[in-house]
Amino acid sequence: MFRVLAPHFNHAWLTRYTDNPRSVAPEQLASLWQTAGDVSFTTCAHAVEAWNLARAAAQMDDLICVTGSVFLAGELRPTLLAECAG
Repeated sequence: MFRVLAPHFNHAWLTRYTDNPRSVAPEQLASLWQTAGDVSFTTCAHAVEAWNLARAAAQMDDLICVTGSVFLAGELRPTLLAECAG
Protein backbone atom coordinates (compact mmCIF):
# COMPACT_ATOMS: atom_id res chain seq x y z
CA MET A 1 0.00 0.00 0.00
CA PHE A 2 2.82 2.41 0.79
CA ARG A 3 4.18 2.09 -2.77
CA VAL A 4 0.73 3.06 -4.06
CA LEU A 5 0.20 5.92 -1.60
CA ALA A 6 3.65 7.49 -1.24
CA PRO A 7 3.84 9.21 -4.65
CA HIS A 8 0.68 11.16 -3.85
CA PHE A 9 1.89 12.71 -0.59
CA ASN A 10 4.36 15.41 0.38
CA HIS A 11 4.73 14.13 3.94
CA ALA A 12 3.37 11.30 6.08
CA TRP A 13 2.73 11.18 9.82
CA LEU A 14 3.04 7.54 10.77
CA THR A 15 1.24 6.35 13.87
CA ARG A 16 -0.82 3.47 15.20
CA TYR A 17 -4.24 2.74 16.61
CA THR A 18 -3.90 2.93 20.39
CA ASP A 19 -3.80 -0.29 22.40
CA ASN A 20 -4.30 -2.70 19.54
CA PRO A 21 -1.96 -5.69 19.79
CA ARG A 22 -2.18 -6.16 16.00
CA SER A 23 -1.08 -2.64 15.15
CA VAL A 24 2.37 -2.04 13.72
CA ALA A 25 4.74 0.27 15.60
CA PRO A 26 5.33 3.63 13.90
CA GLU A 27 9.06 2.86 13.67
CA GLN A 28 8.29 -0.29 11.67
CA LEU A 29 5.94 1.70 9.44
CA ALA A 30 8.76 4.19 8.88
CA SER A 31 11.05 1.43 7.68
CA LEU A 32 8.40 0.25 5.22
CA TRP A 33 7.61 3.83 4.15
CA GLN A 34 11.26 4.45 3.27
CA THR A 35 11.25 1.51 0.86
CA ALA A 36 8.18 2.96 -0.91
CA GLY A 37 9.80 6.15 -2.09
CA ASP A 38 11.50 9.37 -1.13
CA VAL A 39 8.67 11.05 0.79
CA SER A 40 9.42 12.65 4.14
CA PHE A 41 7.71 11.35 7.25
CA THR A 42 7.33 11.83 10.98
CA THR A 43 6.62 9.04 13.45
CA CYS A 44 4.12 9.71 16.22
CA ALA A 45 3.37 7.55 19.24
CA HIS A 46 -0.32 8.55 19.26
CA ALA A 47 -2.87 9.26 16.55
CA VAL A 48 -3.94 12.59 18.05
CA GLU A 49 -0.31 13.72 18.04
CA ALA A 50 -0.05 12.81 14.35
CA TRP A 51 -3.26 14.71 13.62
CA ASN A 52 -2.13 17.80 15.50
CA LEU A 53 1.24 17.86 13.73
CA ALA A 54 -0.39 17.38 10.34
CA ARG A 55 -2.88 20.19 11.06
CA ALA A 56 -0.08 22.50 12.17
CA ALA A 57 1.87 21.84 8.96
CA ALA A 58 -1.11 22.09 6.61
CA GLN A 59 -1.76 25.15 4.52
CA MET A 60 -5.28 26.40 3.77
CA ASP A 61 -5.61 24.40 0.51
CA ASP A 62 -3.86 21.23 1.72
CA LEU A 63 -5.65 17.93 2.17
CA ILE A 64 -5.02 15.72 5.19
CA CYS A 65 -5.83 12.09 4.50
CA VAL A 66 -6.29 9.59 7.33
CA THR A 67 -5.48 6.11 6.05
CA GLY A 68 -4.84 2.77 7.64
CA SER A 69 -7.79 1.28 9.45
CA VAL A 70 -11.31 2.32 10.23
CA PHE A 71 -10.31 1.94 13.89
CA LEU A 72 -7.68 4.66 13.50
CA ALA A 73 -10.23 6.95 11.86
CA GLY A 74 -12.66 6.12 14.68
CA GLU A 75 -10.05 7.01 17.27
CA LEU A 76 -9.59 10.42 15.65
CA ARG A 77 -13.32 11.05 15.15
CA PRO A 78 -13.92 12.82 18.50
CA THR A 79 -10.97 15.13 17.81
CA LEU A 80 -12.27 15.98 14.34
CA LEU A 81 -15.81 16.58 15.59
CA ALA A 82 -14.55 18.84 18.37
CA GLU A 83 -12.62 20.91 15.81
CA CYS A 84 -15.70 21.22 13.60
CA ALA A 85 -17.86 22.29 16.55
CA GLY A 86 -15.28 24.74 17.89
